[in-house]
Amino acid sequence: MLSMPNLGPEAAWTYHNATKHSYRSIRDHAHFLDWANQPVPFKVYPALELLPLPREVRPTGVPALSAIPKPPTLTTLSLISRR
Repeated sequence: MLSMPNLGPEAAWTYHNATKHSYRSIRDHAHFLDWANQPVPFKVYPALELLPLPREVRPTGVPALSAIPKPPTLTTLSLISRR
């Protein structure tokens, strides 16, 4: 796995310490999950016309995992994750 050096942990710790919950904030305010209040699961583009998706996909004969280079590069992973 490719690791990147952590060049600025001080800023992250400053933010973390300034925004974390305290024991009192947890005890003084009841916390619960509001299951009815959830984000929209998909991005909606109202200005674009609808694009019908194919109902059937024909097999290509190529196994899916063989289409991915081994090991996948960070560029490949970022392209896959955007789809």
